[in-house]
Amino acid sequence: FQKLLAGLSQSAEPVGGLVTDFASYPGTETYTAKIASYAVRDGKYLYFNLPAIHGNLFGLRADERTNDFYQGGDMDIGFTTTIHLPEGFAAPLLSPEQLNAKVPGGLGTVSVQRATGKDGKAIIFIHAAKVPAGVIPADLYPELFELNRRLGQSSARTVLLQATDKAK
Repeated sequence: FQKLLAGLSQSAEPVGGLVTDFASYPGTETYTAKIASYAVRDGKYLYFNLPAIHGNLFGLRADERTNDFYQGGDMDIGFTTTIHLPEGFAAPLLSPEQLNAKVPGGLGTVSVQRATGKDGKAIIFIHAAKVPAGVIPADLYPELFELNRRLGQSSARTVLLQATDKAK
């Protein structure tokens, strides 16, 4: 559990404990963390990086491949990040692109969604990947590599906010 928290930020503090549910397949692990001073303020801008959730999702090590790619196990990932906006900040100027992508070869889906909290004072990012075990043919590897690259680049994690007149 401490490793999960440290993966978010070295200053992450748990809010409650790790909740596991293995009554159905796949099992789930749920936790909540609070991170004080997570963002950097630069004048009227505030920026921060989301956790590298989809980083190198498929564990790719090369940009070319001659043999088929084997996805060795089922992947069912769901990760929700809620950012409570400080007073005087509104919707982001920059944030990860929304994405609904099919994994090449029909081997599942990967998505990134952004929503606004009901009160308008929170941004919610929902990352999901549902990829069963299987084989992706070598001729589709460039598409897999491009999807993995898009998910791992810094723009897939960076959020930039601009202060309004009400910012403190």
